[in-house]
Amino acid sequence: MSRQKGEGIPVQLIVYPNAYHGFDLPFFQVPVTYFGHHHEYNNDVTVQASQALREFLKAVAQSKR
Repeated sequence: MSRQKGEGIPVQLIVYPNAYHGFDLPFFQVPVTYFGHHHEYNNDVTVQASQALREFLKAVAQSKR
């Protein structure tokens, strides 16, 4: 899901299968459940999400020029 240039504030939704709450927090390498929410670190998803964030911010910054 995304919004095209000129249609308001840029938005992008990426869903990562098997990514749980805390997927980017290394202290959840041992999965836990808090208040019914599964928390589990996932290095592969962390790398993918970080790269996607950098690309998104770069695109937004370039569109403001």
